[in-house]
Amino acid sequence: MRLNYTSAGRGIVEGIALSQKVLLNATSVSIHLNQSLATDIASKTMFAASVTDGTHTLYFIFSDRATQQTITPYATNTTIIIPTQISTWNTIKLDPASIWTTQGWLTPTQVTLTLLLEASVVGVYNASVEEINPV
Repeated sequence: MRLNYTSAGRGIVEGIALSQKVLLNATSVSIHLNQSLATDIASKTMFAASVTDGTHTLYFIFSDRATQQTITPYATNTTIIIPTQISTWNTIKLDPASIWTTQGWLTPTQVTLTLLLEASVVGVYNASVEEINPV
């Protein structure tokens, strides 16, 4: 994925996303990825994944600044920070179904799994996904 953000709009976030509707139990995956961008939550510069049923959302942020996984729950969404290394191939595992259940949310029939690359600062951002495999 390559995001070439050339228009500096105040407070505007530009992004590119790949998404697919799947069963919640089909979202437990292993992702082999490489991101060349430094994660910066303040400027909304990130490579991430999300799983949503339209009401609740899990955000998985792949962060070169994190040293351990953290989970921060809110009423309708939860953010999971996953440590990664910049400009290196990383294999990470997502298990949204178990986190979904832990939140006490009703299990949906179908969710949308999305990989997204976004930024609010002008620049060229790259992230690569070599493969996504069921776990």
